[in-house]
Amino acid sequence: MQSSAKKRVRRRCEPPPPTPPVDPPGPVLDPEVFSALPRDALGHVFSLLPIKDSVRAGAVCRGFRHSWRHSRVLDFDQEFVVGLSWREQVDVINRVMTRHVGKEVRCFKLWKFDAGDVEEDLRRWIRIATAKKVEEIDLDFAQTARHTKFLHNCLDIKSLKVLKLFSCEVDFRRPLRGLQVLKTLVLNRVLIDEDVIDTIIGHCSHLETLELTFIRNLRQFKVLASDGSHLRVLKLSTCPEILRIILDVPTLTTFHYYGKLPELSLRNLTRLKDAVLIFIPPKGYLDHSLIKKNILPSVTRVEALTINSTFLEGISPKIEEDGRICGQKYKFENLVELQIHLDQGTYCNTHDITSFILKCPKLERLFIDFDYCSFESGVYWELHQKLEVERSPALVSLKMVKLMNVRFQKHQADLMKFLTTKAAKLERMAIFVPKWDRASPTTKEFCIPATGSCYDEFYKTLKLTSAEKFITYNQAEDDSKLQPLHSNWP
Repeated sequence: MQSSAKKRVRRRCEPPPPTPPVDPPGPVLDPEVFSALPRDALGHVFSLLPIKDSVRAGAVCRGFRHSWRHSRVLDFDQEFVVGLSWREQVDVINRVMTRHVGKEVRCFKLWKFDAGDVEEDLRRWIRIATAKKVEEIDLDFAQTARHTKFLHNCLDIKSLKVLKLFSCEVDFRRPLRGLQVLKTLVLNRVLIDEDVIDTIIGHCSHLETLELTFIRNLRQFKVLASDGSHLRVLKLSTCPEILRIILDVPTLTTFHYYGKLPELSLRNLTRLKDAVLIFIPPKGYLDHSLIKKNILPSVTRVEALTINSTFLEGISPKIEEDGRICGQKYKFENLVELQIHLDQGTYCNTHDITSFILKCPKLERLFIDFDYCSFESGVYWELHQKLEVERSPALVSLKMVKLMNVRFQKHQADLMKFLTTKAAKLERMAIFVPKWDRASPTTKEFCIPATGSCYDEFYKTLKLTSAEKFITYNQAEDDSKLQPLHSNWP
């Protein structure tokens, strides 16, 4: 008792610990300083803010009261529509466009706007932006019940560099007096055909980026260097009626395609560095020779590639009628990042994937999404291909691997064992398991239960020498910071 009392007295007598030093407050800026700035400088500062934030700043500070009227970026995007009804949106846009006094407008954007009953107001807004030498127009009419007729006078804007249209009707057939300096054109659900594409390519000599999404009437797409095209980025997605694509553009560096396998003719793509080739599996017969002859020779020099199992099936060795295995010789000398999406019902197996990876000597990052696929193994895999995979050479450059929808099936275990034993420089493998309630009963029969101890036991069966490199995630919690370059494909 006495010792405890002495300790309490000693603690009371001890001086309190020193207070850590507090940094002096920074200088407080006087709002009147901003009001004294030149209008061009103030307009540039507020052009970096969304128009909604610019109006709010004017409501809380007298010096910023009218600064939004000089904004160069009139971006009525998803942040703008929060908390506003459709009528309130129209009123605010009317007020902003009518009271805008700046000499220039760099960007005018509407996000998911319903233009059904205010087409006249829309025409006035675009006329105001046109008079102020607008450089970028981005109009999204996804909420409109029918296709909005795009203001044809916009096609005569000589200052326009970026044009993005979603769900509208455009008449490109009449003579174009503008768009001479247009560099980026994005059309989504717009009513055009191949004649319109020829008109655009022929007229817009400075066009560098062209993106077409869900264009129904497009049956043929053709871009030739002889037409004076300097196209660098081309993205075609979900054009259901397209049958033929002809490209002869030496300046093209990026080509993304998502849809049915058309008749592709790719020539002189000597600068191609970035490619996405996602072919929707057909219900009937697929002629894989189109991939081998017309596509593969033009994409072997890319540095980033995204493919699916249809492409992989097209370039995999096949057993001919006489029993010989026939495969095309190729090598991706410059490929650094590879992303593979395996479709359900695929005919690929572990050998097809490993054979492709071994053709990429500089591969550093690998992404594979197993989805709900179940590989075709068979007797030939057990007797020949499995032994060939085990005897394959090392992966000298592979550092990062990300596997999605892993159910720890046997073919997935074979592939993981190949990657861990052959990649000597492997730094990290992120493994993502799906939500088990989404799996079908037939899939669950081949799965190891989703418990931590079973993960450890599974890794032990692979005889991993450095288990700390392997991290298992749930599908919903992706904090691996290992994201592919092509993360926004449809």
